[in-house]
Amino acid sequence: MNTLVIRFIEIITGRRNKPAFVPVRVRVWKSVIFLIPAILFAALSFGQAVYTGTTVDLVISGTSTLHDWNMKSGKANCTAV
Repeated sequence: MNTLVIRFIEIITGRRNKPAFVPVRVRVWKSVIFLIPAILFAALSFGQAVYTGTTVDLVISGTSTLHDWNMKSGKANCTAV
């Protein structure tokens, strides 16, 4: 179409043709704004926790083909990942 006709249609309708592309600067900032919280969430969700206690009674029960068994311990060190 002729640019004069396009300009006339823009004036009549009150709309202007917006560029179909987003500037690089805007795309970079949108990416940064999205990535920073995503990285923080990932870093905080994969943290390690260490649980300690003064008195521990640990009992592990199991079965075998011959009998049931229990393993008891008064000491424990636990690291949860």
